[in-house]
Amino acid sequence: MGLTSAPKLTASMHESSLYRRMGAGLTDRIFLLAHDSSLPLNDPYPVSSMHEAVRALDGNTQSPLLLSLMEAYYSGARDIWLVAAAPLEEYEPDLDERGPAYYETYRDRLNATYDVIKYFDAAQIVVPVDAPFNSTVDFLGPLVNYCVEAFTLSGNIHLGVMGTRGTIDDATVDAMINDPRLGFDEEGIAVLGQAGKFVSVFVGDGTYHLKELPLNHTSSVAVGVAAVMAQLPLDRGMTYRKIHNIINTSGDISQANIEKLAAARLNPVSRNLRGRRGNPFEVIAFTDNTLAWDGSDFWSLVQTRLAAVVSHEVRAMGQRRLGTIGYDLFRDEVERYLSGLVTDGVIRGYDLFVRRDMVDKGRVLVDIDLEPYFGLRRIHVSNTVGPGQ
Repeated sequence: MGLTSAPKLTASMHESSLYRRMGAGLTDRIFLLAHDSSLPLNDPYPVSSMHEAVRALDGNTQSPLLLSLMEAYYSGARDIWLVAAAPLEEYEPDLDERGPAYYETYRDRLNATYDVIKYFDAAQIVVPVDAPFNSTVDFLGPLVNYCVEAFTLSGNIHLGVMGTRGTIDDATVDAMINDPRLGFDEEGIAVLGQAGKFVSVFVGDGTYHLKELPLNHTSSVAVGVAAVMAQLPLDRGMTYRKIHNIINTSGDISQANIEKLAAARLNPVSRNLRGRRGNPFEVIAFTDNTLAWDGSDFWSLVQTRLAAVVSHEVRAMGQRRLGTIGYDLFRDEVERYLSGLVTDGVIRGYDLFVRRDMVDKGRVLVDIDLEPYFGLRRIHVSNTVGPGQ
């Protein structure tokens, strides 16, 4: 039977976000720690393909690890590692049903996870999902200790980002800003000491829109914040930065409470003026403080992240060059890297001091003073590099 008319050809183009390239170096590397039973506990899984990662997690939309992966991906992260910190059967989705015993169990699980990943130099930003700062159980202390231990072991800076859960009302804000962990001891020394520079707390819950899921869901803004930060140029901070993929927040934080939180070095996340007039996807971080002591050079994530990335790059160069005849090559490579940061407008200038370790001739001591465009301070980065460092 012949055709009665010419064939009609139609075509369409659809770009699936799941096919976009993932991989090392496309953004800062994020380690997501959460409940899941599809992956082995405490065995970091690098996401090289979203399709493969979703299959590895059995496509289980009840899994906090899968949801946090989607939150990070759609907020812009492209270099993601997943770590199942606790089995899914221990997860309680209802905030009202979570008691101290639940959070104590999860804290102990996270402590075991920290003991594993502190040896992974790959970790740049670490987010313990659903481990709220405003819980009755302390999740902040273990995260700070992990960052310190990881830095002590390798010299690489790991940034910890944590969130809060639940309604942020006047009583909640007052409790957080008066939290003794943010205070000072009897001698006037900050309880967290210098270690607070490794961690930032972002306050608020957000409603995330994930294309694969029929319904939106609400969770901490911490993953979205970390993912946005991971893709920023090194001279850009999170202050007034819009958090992609969050439609709305669970209630607005008042201007008075925003100021109180910022003064306590906590970072409120809420709707901007356009968002308060009813426009979706107008959620911003108002500040990007770390928990560093007053007067620290690393009071902001911008400073700490810049130091972390530069330190990581310098150590990587040392591993490639040193231990052979590569001392001069290493020094020249570091010089070119820093000059490139000036040319690209990331920093205004720098001072570089490279010298051999007089005790161990295979190691090199590197001191760098960075002059950023933000703020008036110089940032000092000190590294010992070489084989085994």
